[in-house]
Amino acid sequence: MTVTRRDILKISSLYLGYAATGGVALSVLKGCRADTSERWEPAHLTTDMVKLVDAIADMIIPETDTPGAKSAFIGRFVDAMMDTVDADMQAYVLSALTNFDLISNEVNGTAFIKSGKGGQRKVFDTMIAEIQSDHNKDDAPPHIFHIMKEATIFGFFTSEVGAKQCLIYDPKPGEQIGCMEYSDVGGTWFENYI
Repeated sequence: MTVTRRDILKISSLYLGYAATGGVALSVLKGCRADTSERWEPAHLTTDMVKLVDAIADMIIPETDTPGAKSAFIGRFVDAMMDTVDADMQAYVLSALTNFDLISNEVNGTAFIKSGKGGQRKVFDTMIAEIQSDHNKDDAPPHIFHIMKEATIFGFFTSEVGAKQCLIYDPKPGEQIGCMEYSDVGGTWFENYI
């Protein structure tokens, strides 16, 4: 059996619930969802930042034979997530998002969105190296790369497209069984309690 990157993301989304950044976890617990209406306007991010977040999310969960993160409106989810965090975290996310373009201009000579997949991968590699070198700094806020990764995974798997097309979805799953073998159900379930 071949394990794909998408399989790993599905499994890791379960474990992220235990180690998620406070803001992302709180956003999900408060029912944060992306507004998918045509007349949506960002409340916290600029339009360009929403496009940047969508491009970042597309690198984290790209479209394959299943929808990618872009189809789950992750930029809109992050904008909505900003309502659930304090002013310091809002300011941090807004300023830290610029790092994607700063690093991209440094390594690619252009903005993140204009860099193409190869250039965007270089930005990710640079950020991962940055995270590894700062590994022992306990007082630092979570790195923007971690925040975007967690927001992408949470936003995608709690969205309608992620839940219905990538997880086994049943709005009324029936009897609650607390412990069962993963192989018995054949996948990760999303239960709609709304």
